[in-house]
Amino acid sequence: MSKRIFTKEQIKLLSENTHIASCSERYIEYRKEFKQSAIKQYYEHNLTPGDIFRIAGFDARLIGKDTPQKCLGRWRKTYRLKGEIGLIENKKGRE
Repeated sequence: MSKRIFTKEQIKLLSENTHIASCSERYIEYRKEFKQSAIKQYYEHNLTPGDIFRIAGFDARLIGKDTPQKCLGRWRKTYRLKGEIGLIENKKGRE
């Protein structure tokens, strides 16, 4: 788990991004559609995780520069193990 803590202002800013389902002080929940789209962009268009998140309107200084890589790593693993259905299940890190 990340040690970052978002301020109320940062949470408000993040919540304005249409790719975020919810956001708290410690956690960002990305929309299922964004996860699916990110995987597609990664595999079919060879975009880097950073590019995918930047195009989606995320500021790496706010979410953390390693966040795109870590998220895509988790989502790729889920996709390999469970396919697209795994990306739409709401497990929040639990298998």
